[in-house]
Amino acid sequence: STSSLTSSAQFTVPSLDLNGRKLSLNSASTHLVISSPFTAGDNESVDTKAGSLTFNGTATLENEAAIESSSGTLTFKGNVSLDNSSILLTGGSALFNSAAQISGGELKLYNSSLTLAAGVSMTNSSKLSLKNTNFAGSSKVALTGGTLELGGTIGNLSSVQTDANTSLELNSDTTISRTDPMEASGLNLKTFSLTLGSATTDLTFNSPIVLNNAASELITQDADLVLQDSLQLTAGKITSTAGTFTFTKGGSSGTNSTLDLSGTKLKLKEDLSVQNGTLTTNNNSILHLLDNVTVTYNGEKTFKALELNGKVLTLGSASTDLKVLDALTLSSNTLHTGDADLTLAVTLNTNSLIDSTGGTLKISGTVDNSSEIAMPGTGLALSDDLDIAGT
Repeated sequence: STSSLTSSAQFTVPSLDLNGRKLSLNSASTHLVISSPFTAGDNESVDTKAGSLTFNGTATLENEAAIESSSGTLTFKGNVSLDNSSILLTGGSALFNSAAQISGGELKLYNSSLTLAAGVSMTNSSKLSLKNTNFAGSSKVALTGGTLELGGTIGNLSSVQTDANTSLELNSDTTISRTDPMEASGLNLKTFSLTLGSATTDLTFNSPIVLNNAASELITQDADLVLQDSLQLTAGKITSTAGTFTFTKGGSSGTNSTLDLSGTKLKLKEDLSVQNGTLTTNNNSILHLLDNVTVTYNGEKTFKALELNGKVLTLGSASTDLKVLDALTLSSNTLHTGDADLTLAVTLNTNSLIDSTGGTLKISGTVDNSSEIAMPGTGLALSDDLDIAGT
């Protein structure tokens, strides 16, 4: 059952024992101060609603106990310990003056602010739920594993530290901003969009990234995105206007998907197959190889530069046409175009090879006497002089 408290002034009690009950503060003017250490458990709770609650001593919650507030102020002056319990704000603010430990619990901060004069440690599959949340203070919330739920606009997400085992999930369209990179295990966009709000809001994911809903979108803008595992872009969009994408284990796409690399450097360590979806590049996009890779897509794509780094690039289909704006030098290197078209100015030296079995080579440049352009069944269209000393 629920008990209620109403006061027009600050009301201080030496201690509070809920005795298995729930306590509700019934007015915005009600400010309850608990002087001694406070303990709640077995589904006990305090709901301040619009009122305020201050703990001068320690606060210990266990066995699904909860402290809730819809628009009040929660102040924790002593250490806080949560074990399978929750602090849930849907408005208002919270202040931690001393360290907090949360094990298997939830800290929910919807439409609210959190001031961290001391750190909050969250372990054992704990959940940090944010929506339109503002952070202040010099300390951090440190998530070890667990789940970080995001929604709305999150100010200064650098106040949250995640690790390689933390999962990200959205509860609405979200914009986040950080001054330092963030690492996580996976990402569940659901039907929402995640926007990286600054060039320093770089993200690294350590598990496969799967987008399978047409309404989901990852908008990186100028930030970097690192995928340590594969990209499975079945449906939805990943768009960028600058920064660097690093796909360590390549990726694939479905028919209702878009990968927009406008103004972006794409670093590939394994094959990328996006012929079933839409791939967009522009005159500022760069393709950078970390290993020998095959890329497959539909229709000519333009890259400002091709950075092979001594690796072999293979164009994976007749429709994987490639246009490179900056002059390319191949030195002890190979470019397999297959049946695709290739447009570029090129210098081949030191046993280099352009190998074509079809399509059209629209090229200019020089080929030294140790290098080769092999082009059986291939059309040749010279965009400028081609000086061949080899074969």
